[in-house]
Amino acid sequence: MSAYTGVIKENSISLDKIDLKKYDGKKVLVIIDGDNNINDNKGIDLTQFILPETSDRARDVELYMGEMRNNDRI
Repeated sequence: MSAYTGVIKENSISLDKIDLKKYDGKKVLVIIDGDNNINDNKGIDLTQFILPETSDRARDVELYMGEMRNNDRI
C-alpha cells in the first residue's frame, strides 16, 4: 500500500512527480480531504444492505446503522 497526494483537475487526479505506470490496472482507494458538503452520491441504494428485522436487537442495529449511513458519502 502506498499513499500519495494530488489535486483533482476536472475528472482526473493529478499527482506530482510520481510514476504510476507500474500500478496500471490496479484498484485504488481515493479519499477526498476537503468540503464534505458536496452531495452528489449518484443515488446509491443503501437499503440493499439492510437485513430483515428478525428481533428487537436487529431492528435497533439497523436503525443505528441507518443513522450512521445518512450523509456519510459525498
